[in-house]
Amino acid sequence: MEDQQEKQRKQEEEKEKRNEFEDQKRYYEHEVMKNPHDDDLWFGYIWLLQQHEEEEEEESEGKDHRTKIREVYERAIANVPGTGNERLWESYLCLCISYAVYEELDARDSQRARRVYFHCLHRVPNDKFFAGIWLLAAKFEIRQLNLEGAREILDTAICKVRGTEILLNKYIKMEQQLGNVDRCRNIYKKYINLSPQNCFHWIRLAKFEAHQGYRGGKNSATQEERKHCIQLARRVFERAIDYFTTLSATSPLPYVDICTLQDVWKDMEASFGVLGDVNLIRSRYPNKAKRGQ
Repeated sequence: MEDQQEKQRKQEEEKEKRNEFEDQKRYYEHEVMKNPHDDDLWFGYIWLLQQHEEEEEEESEGKDHRTKIREVYERAIANVPGTGNERLWESYLCLCISYAVYEELDARDSQRARRVYFHCLHRVPNDKFFAGIWLLAAKFEIRQLNLEGAREILDTAICKVRGTEILLNKYIKMEQQLGNVDRCRNIYKKYINLSPQNCFHWIRLAKFEAHQGYRGGKNSATQEERKHCIQLARRVFERAIDYFTTLSATSPLPYVDICTLQDVWKDMEASFGVLGDVNLIRSRYPNKAKRGQ
């Protein structure tokens, strides 16, 4: 008799839990229909499904809980915000990232995770505020040991997302860790081609070239190797000054960039020690050097 009562009590508790679960589902269904851009509601709905995985599996006529969770995620990211609303886009990206992480880590489905990132990257505005999603997508490809895929994402990003150093820095760091000096150089050159009017892009390439002669310490490269790297750095400065000199024929603004380039170049020459020549700038650009004093 007691066993029967205990069994009945458990059945009533389970029924009560299912009813409560269904009430919560109806609440979220109603609310997300009214507020489709409210990420808190979507996350609450998804959390509810995740907390009741077994119940969902029993009551979905053969559909497993992952299918139901995916359905909700898909409905959530179908509500793409309009342009110009950073708050809504921030919420939207949180949903996309959560979905991708769910597919990668919980469902163990890298192909679905990749499709989520692809969906997001082709809809997010080309603004530096959203540079992070490109980095996350690239890191995902790296975790999948797909370096070419990561490079393709970052190459596209530095062309589309203007005005941010984050993408460039991360991309360079990745290639440096892999020991790909030529790829690093090409990334710097690509960035210069995209924004040649920014003198600091030229300076970064020049410093990169000079640094190659001292990788691993001052005693790790021969004097000839260091001379070669210094020459490469000088050529970058020369090309940069030539570029801004041409611009100065129609506008006085590039003069400031020329002075900046000369100052950085002189400081760099001084840092080269016996291999440097601080008088090189004065001898090659006497008028500009004099005016920049």
